[in-house]
Amino acid sequence: MLFRSKENGTSHAERLELKEEVRKVLGEVKEKYRIVLIMKDMEGMSSEEIAEILQRKPATIRWRLAEGRKMFRELWLARDEGMVA
Repeated sequence: MLFRSKENGTSHAERLELKEEVRKVLGEVKEKYRIVLIMKDMEGMSSEEIAEILQRKPATIRWRLAEGRKMFRELWLARDEGMVA
């Protein structure tokens, strides 16, 4: 295929579609959790760096990260079941 990725067999269009779905679901996560998810999982920042920027304790950041991932997972699964518009 023309735009197939060698590592996982997905096309460029499929990756773009998945990226859009991730963005849509991420937008449903409450802001205080979404910010931490983006900083950690997309920007690659450490919990300590995020804590310093947001002026929170690292433990608070780790808790928000865990809660945010849980929310994202639940929303993602609901999307798979056709529950998210």
